[in-house]
Amino acid sequence: MRGYKLFRELKNGDIASLFINKKARHKKGMWLDAECYPTKGFAVRKGWHCCAEPSAPHLSKKDRVWLEVEMDGVKEFSRPKSQGGLWYLADKIKIVELEPKLYCSICDSEYDEDAGGIQGYFGIMPVTFCCWCYSSIVDMVGLFYEDE
Repeated sequence: MRGYKLFRELKNGDIASLFINKKARHKKGMWLDAECYPTKGFAVRKGWHCCAEPSAPHLSKKDRVWLEVEMDGVKEFSRPKSQGGLWYLADKIKIVELEPKLYCSICDSEYDEDAGGIQGYFGIMPVTFCCWCYSSIVDMVGLFYEDE
């Protein structure tokens, strides 16, 4: 099962936890077992806290990055929508590299590079655009700069 986890991204590129056991550094592609680290000011819940979507509006995004994770031993729990909605508590996670998908990030049509589609990243978030959505984005940016 896959989900998303918000990590601290350090200046040297290392990935670290937000609050609990925040001195630990996490490597991509390796299974990480959950351990219990009681931390003042936080409820004790053994497990990796992950989200169904890369969204937790109540948390700052400064120096942080959403990464896709594979999860094992998952329990679901509901949080308020303002905290991202559906969350998971996982016994273990593996940080996976994010790769662009084979369908448009906007309209879900099939990606076709030969027809003018494009793939890339917005920060670390992979994006894929069909030729129509890509040309619309380019046109919108052009209109924005025309007004200046």
